[in-house]
Amino acid sequence: MSFFNLEKYPPSFLFLCLTLGIALLLLSGLEGRNLVRWQPITLFGKVALFYYILHLFAIHTLALLIVMLLGYPWQTMIFIGPTSQISPILQGKYGFDLVEIYLLWISIVSLLYPVCVSWYLLKNKNKSKWWVSYV
Repeated sequence: MSFFNLEKYPPSFLFLCLTLGIALLLLSGLEGRNLVRWQPITLFGKVALFYYILHLFAIHTLALLIVMLLGYPWQTMIFIGPTSQISPILQGKYGFDLVEIYLLWISIVSLLYPVCVSWYLLKNKNKSKWWVSYV
């Protein structure tokens, strides 16, 4: 079972083989198929950079709000040292279970979906503008 010993940072050869292999298998399986049922998912691929930037702001804003609702100062979310080290004030007192993380993930994607739809419609209306295709 040693081939499951993958390292994401820095990406090991096995990690790249696994992730790229699965992606290529999915791509070959979906090639030429009618993906109308998958339209809500393919939308995120059409506005990828827009969604990426938007979700970063949404997640960080949500984390900041949760910290303040728990009664901690917002300054605890400013990392001075390495980002992998949590603030000493929050050590052992802040975090979520895996189920809560999945619920937050589904909530963020659901909240950003209508914004991505409207951006996609705006993007289609303004194809002649050069900057629209990049976002």
